[in-house]
Amino acid sequence: MGFCSNFAAKFETFNNSKVKKMKARIFVLAAAMFCAVSMNAQTGAQTNSNDTLRMDTSMFKLAEVTVEAQNVIQKVDKQVLLPNKEQRKASHDGMSLLQNLQIPRIVVNPVENSVKTLANQEVQLRINGIEASSSEVMAINPKDVIRIEYHDQPGVRFNGAAAVINYIVKHRDTGGNLMLNASNGVTMPGWGEYHLAGKVNFGKSSFSLLTHYSPRDVYWTRTNSETYNFSTGTIENREVGEPTRFKMNPINIGLTYNWTNGEKNMLQIALRDFMKFTPHSKTNRDSRLYQGTDSFAIHDHESSKSISPSLDIYYEHNLPDDHHLYFDLVGTYINSSNDRRFEQTPLGATVADTTDVTSRVRGNKYSLIGEAIYEKDWENIALTVGVRHNQQWVENTYLGSADATVNMTTAETYAFAEVQQRVKQFSYAVGIGAMHTYIEQAGQKQSNWIARPQLTLSYDFGKGVFWKYKGYVSGYQPSLSAMSDVAQQIDKYQIRQGNPNLKPVMFVANEMQLSWQSKHVNLKPQTDYG
Repeated sequence: MGFCSNFAAKFETFNNSKVKKMKARIFVLAAAMFCAVSMNAQTGAQTNSNDTLRMDTSMFKLAEVTVEAQNVIQKVDKQVLLPNKEQRKASHDGMSLLQNLQIPRIVVNPVENSVKTLANQEVQLRINGIEASSSEVMAINPKDVIRIEYHDQPGVRFNGAAAVINYIVKHRDTGGNLMLNASNGVTMPGWGEYHLAGKVNFGKSSFSLLTHYSPRDVYWTRTNSETYNFSTGTIENREVGEPTRFKMNPINIGLTYNWTNGEKNMLQIALRDFMKFTPHSKTNRDSRLYQGTDSFAIHDHESSKSISPSLDIYYEHNLPDDHHLYFDLVGTYINSSNDRRFEQTPLGATVADTTDVTSRVRGNKYSLIGEAIYEKDWENIALTVGVRHNQQWVENTYLGSADATVNMTTAETYAFAEVQQRVKQFSYAVGIGAMHTYIEQAGQKQSNWIARPQLTLSYDFGKGVFWKYKGYVSGYQPSLSAMSDVAQQIDKYQIRQGNPNLKPVMFVANEMQLSWQSKHVNLKPQTDYG
């Protein structure tokens, strides 16, 4: 019984020590029970002549038992990240939580509130499977995040995204929250970020409202050299810029209703409006232009504004055995205007040629996007089948140097299927798809089919080393400005004019990258061919 004597003497000290491992706690409990049974058995043998074993219960109080789970779980089509208590505590919104997770090959810019890959590609953000803006991500309370799903090789359902971050957020039955986040530059006082969001929960329903205002008001200079080769000779321009103002006032407003029925189904209706007022465009410039012995004053000023309200209706239905159905319908209206004036004024007496160009564009665009997707997950394989349709009606009115109105109707339908599998560090995805495009403008109609196969291979060597190959066939439709035959004068030498005979573009692309990421170094050589 020497062990039990020593254990009894030291148990209190051992119990109060900062032991965090589960195995150590279980050992303490087992040892205590063993000693209790042994001592009671010995006492019983001395006092009971009938050789009856008497066992008494003894109470031992153990300190807190902590079970630490793995914080990264590898799934067939994604990584599941479980934020710990310290990461949540150090975060004030969804964007800062993502930054604290330090996901490989993901770069979070806290100043611009942007998320990109190491290759500087945009990352698609989602909340509970629904595509979201950075403003909506900033409105997330870190305490409500159950997990974050990281798709480093997004499938065909994500429509060509370089990577996808999906926040899985818990639904609360009562209460709510209010969040205000504001920052402003010191050395650049015209650069600010102001974010206000609130949420109210009752039963299966919740309402949320957010506003995000990010003004930009700075000055910049441009230095540029150009050479124009004409049949009559060559003209060389050297431009020295002066401080020129850039001012932009974008405002995001969103009102969302969400109904969640446990893990079975979910309905979300979101009314959003993105307004962008740019009284001084980034392309504006005030400068001096030198052309041989002649010099000119350049004043190029452009202002624009756009208002784009949208209604997004999303429904998700989850069936037993990991069957999932997703439906999404988005209607958007965009009203835009653009005004530009270019002036080139001679500064010397040798040239009397003055250029003054004014152009204005008024645009109205209606779009309707719908998709239906089915997913099935097995232990090591995931299957995705879906269809997406995009219908647009566009009208542009040109004023000033050109007077015309152009209308265009476009439609794009994409059907796809994909199989993904991951075997330890190796994973692959094979997708097939077909896209049909339709364009109608000024009585001309085009209808085309494009096959869209896709293959993705990757291998994670560990220690931050990752290899990926992606090959695919894709396509896109020309924009209205690219197809419009309206001629717009840009400056003294250039005219912008589209081609109404343009056809949808089909292209083949191959991408391969090898990246190494450590605590202090990010290295990513990449090669593309298309």
